[in-house]
Amino acid sequence: MISGPVGSAAARVLMYFLLGKGLEVMLIAAAPGMIYTAATAWLFGKIFMRCRLERR
Repeated sequence: MISGPVGSAAARVLMYFLLGKGLEVMLIAAAPGMIYTAATAWLFGKIFMRCRLERR
Protein backbone atom coordinates (compact mmCIF):
# COMPACT_ATOMS: atom_id res chain seq x y z
CA MET A 1 0.00 0.00 0.00
CA ILE A 2 2.87 2.35 0.75
CA SER A 3 5.49 1.22 -1.73
CA GLY A 4 3.62 2.35 -4.87
CA PRO A 5 3.09 5.98 -3.86
CA VAL A 6 6.53 6.24 -2.22
CA GLY A 7 8.21 4.83 -5.34
CA SER A 8 6.25 7.20 -7.56
CA ALA A 9 7.19 10.18 -5.40
CA ALA A 10 10.84 9.10 -5.37
CA ALA A 11 10.80 8.87 -9.17
CA ARG A 12 9.39 12.41 -9.37
CA VAL A 13 12.11 13.71 -7.03
CA LEU A 14 14.77 12.03 -9.16
CA MET A 15 13.30 13.58 -12.30
CA TYR A 16 13.39 16.94 -10.50
CA PHE A 17 17.12 16.55 -9.87
CA LEU A 18 17.72 15.48 -13.47
CA LEU A 19 15.58 18.21 -15.08
CA GLY A 20 15.99 20.92 -12.45
CA LYS A 21 12.44 22.27 -12.18
CA GLY A 22 8.82 21.46 -11.58
CA LEU A 23 8.89 19.22 -8.50
CA GLU A 24 5.66 20.59 -7.05
CA VAL A 25 3.86 20.31 -10.37
CA MET A 26 5.02 16.72 -10.90
CA LEU A 27 4.00 15.69 -7.39
CA ILE A 28 0.59 17.39 -7.65
CA ALA A 29 -0.05 15.76 -11.03
CA ALA A 30 0.88 12.34 -9.64
CA ALA A 31 -1.10 12.70 -6.39
CA PRO A 32 -4.45 11.33 -7.68
CA GLY A 33 -2.73 8.23 -9.01
CA MET A 34 -0.84 7.75 -5.77
CA ILE A 35 -4.07 8.00 -3.77
CA TYR A 36 -5.82 5.59 -6.12
CA THR A 37 -2.93 3.13 -5.88
CA ALA A 38 -2.91 3.23 -2.08
CA ALA A 39 -6.69 2.82 -1.85
CA THR A 40 -6.90 -0.09 -4.27
CA ALA A 41 -3.89 -1.81 -2.71
CA TRP A 42 -5.57 -1.58 0.70
CA LEU A 43 -8.88 -2.87 -0.70
CA PHE A 44 -7.31 -5.78 -2.57
CA GLY A 45 -5.17 -6.60 0.46
CA LYS A 46 -8.33 -7.01 2.52
CA ILE A 47 -10.00 -9.10 -0.18
CA PHE A 48 -6.98 -11.38 -0.64
CA MET A 49 -6.61 -11.81 3.12
CA ARG A 50 -10.24 -12.84 3.37
CA CYS A 51 -9.80 -15.32 0.50
CA ARG A 52 -6.70 -16.72 2.13
CA LEU A 53 -8.49 -17.23 5.45
CA GLU A 54 -11.54 -18.80 3.75
CA ARG A 55 -9.31 -21.26 1.91
CA ARG A 56 -8.01 -22.77 5.14
